[in-house]
Amino acid sequence: MESTIASHKIQFPLGAGISLQILADDPYPFFEEMHQGEPITWFEPLEMWYIARHADVRAILLDRQNFTTAFEHSTIFDTFGAQMLTSEGEVHTRYRTAMQFIFSAQHMSQHLEPRIRTAANQLIDAFQSRDSVELREAFASRLPVQTILAAFDMPLEDEPSMRLWYDSFERALQNFTWQDDVRDRARDHVGQFHAYVQAFLNRVRDGDADSRFLEPLVNGDARRLTGEEVIRNLSIIFFGGISTVEALILNSWWALLTHPELHALVKADLSLLPKVIDETMRWRSPVQTATRHVVRDIDFAGIRFREGDTIACLLGPPTGIRRSSPIRRFSIFTGRTSMPIWALPRDRISASDSAWQRCRPGSRWKRC
Repeated sequence: MESTIASHKIQFPLGAGISLQILADDPYPFFEEMHQGEPITWFEPLEMWYIARHADVRAILLDRQNFTTAFEHSTIFDTFGAQMLTSEGEVHTRYRTAMQFIFSAQHMSQHLEPRIRTAANQLIDAFQSRDSVELREAFASRLPVQTILAAFDMPLEDEPSMRLWYDSFERALQNFTWQDDVRDRARDHVGQFHAYVQAFLNRVRDGDADSRFLEPLVNGDARRLTGEEVIRNLSIIFFGGISTVEALILNSWWALLTHPELHALVKADLSLLPKVIDETMRWRSPVQTATRHVVRDIDFAGIRFREGDTIACLLGPPTGIRRSSPIRRFSIFTGRTSMPIWALPRDRISASDSAWQRCRPGSRWKRC
């Protein structure tokens, strides 16, 4: 093991020379250096591989024989247990099939979109009279939580608890150094969340609460999931869409603030907002990495991966492309689309367009 670490330091000097603090403060210079000279590196502080080159990322994500999400020694499994993001094959298909109706286009447009508009407007009403506002705290971090609660017809008054649990889970998912206090706190909050969901499911089953999304899960046919499987997969649905949507909202504002000419065009024509959102997903992806685990020893791009190794695939701006290339720039007029590696609930995004019309960069508030 010691000889392997020493070998990695020699073979991957970029990864050996970076610290967790530097990566936390601003990872993009490190990512850029990877693109230019070390597209695959061993990141020693977290003992995992980082993959930057788009062709390599794509190859790994599509190779389910050698790279998997079904790995018990992962932070997401350690936090949430077995669910659709820690399973493969028939098990994954069964989980996903049971849950996919929740976000059908018809249900989203008829049931969820009006609620998102209402929630967005109410959040803006709460700070509209202020001279200044911190938009992440007052809007971007709150709207996704309220959206999730609205999707399942749960009380919006439960937002503080949901946010507390989510913050704990987020720290646990980033806990690659396996700190026991972080894990213990997350497990305690997972237990609280499971109890919360089970109590609400019981009310739906008994007819004491209405939820058009959850009712098929508790009163479905014999193919439905077990009670524990329902709760574990709901955990991922509940918390998987919070930070991504929050980041997308903030990144979109940042894109406009740093591109004043485009900002002026959008202020004059709000129908351009969907293009801004699409381009933001490509330019500054709210999902930065996808984690996979090596199934068996394998040679990849001239490097030996060992069984059980952890791989972080970078999903940010297109990799291996010169900084001066047009594809690295933010532009809504090129016809480009977001990378098809992942997707966000577009109904949730488009429904917040009304909020953009009231709470956009250049509004009366002094800072955002």
